[in-house]
Amino acid sequence: MAHARTAWHLMFYALLQERRPAAFEVLAEVPLSHEPQRADFLLLRRRLEAAADDARVVRELWPRIRLDALIELKTRSSPLRPGDLSTLLGYGAQYAALERDRLGLASKLLLVLAVPFSTPTLSEEVRFLGAELGASERGYAPLAGLVFPACVMFLEEVSEADRDEVLGIFGRRRDIAAGARRWLHAHLWRRDGIMEEIKMEELEGYDDLMIEMLAALPPERLLAALPPERLLAALTPERLLAALTPEQFLAGLAPAQLRSLLEVIRRKLGE
Repeated sequence: MAHARTAWHLMFYALLQERRPAAFEVLAEVPLSHEPQRADFLLLRRRLEAAADDARVVRELWPRIRLDALIELKTRSSPLRPGDLSTLLGYGAQYAALERDRLGLASKLLLVLAVPFSTPTLSEEVRFLGAELGASERGYAPLAGLVFPACVMFLEEVSEADRDEVLGIFGRRRDIAAGARRWLHAHLWRRDGIMEEIKMEELEGYDDLMIEMLAALPPERLLAALPPERLLAALTPERLLAALTPEQFLAGLAPAQLRSLLEVIRRKLGE
């Protein structure tokens, strides 16, 4: 099953890559077979004895990973669809087949379904597989009944539990905190780090990101960024007039225009 390469995926990769614990490596779009099937993210524990207490994002996920983890990320622009959880399970089976000797046990591979929030589709996916979704604690819900250990990571809940305003942009919230805006600005406009060679504007979900970031700005800051001619070009005469009170409208008329308007009114009254 092919996945659209969205702006959300790259932003989440940047977040994982920058804030991962030192004991881990984060890889993106990892081939799992000779066919064009790719897991969204693969997390590899490179040092078994090292703790993961230096993580700066999804902090409670890393200690759950015994060796490796596959993450399937769903976003607002690419939400969970029927069959996606089965696909993740299939990815786990393919990866385990490839890395059987290295893993040693299937229990050392963790499957993670990362979603902004819970949906009816998620419940149906769990029912279809005969699995059982446990109660969410700080945004992590165990998913029992599969061949591999698995969990659902509710990004909105995790961002609230961790007080992570950057991770919050992957949830349902439309208000973007100041720190998250600065992070987005660095990655969307300055193209810092791994974003340097990426043409973000060509990716699915880019417009969503831009609209949400702009919507989070005060109106005066948005208006200050636009020259008057661009503002006027976006407004029809009808919209301009509708925004004026009668007093403002009359104050804007030249004396000759005002006399002509009064003449028209007199004729109308005389009809």
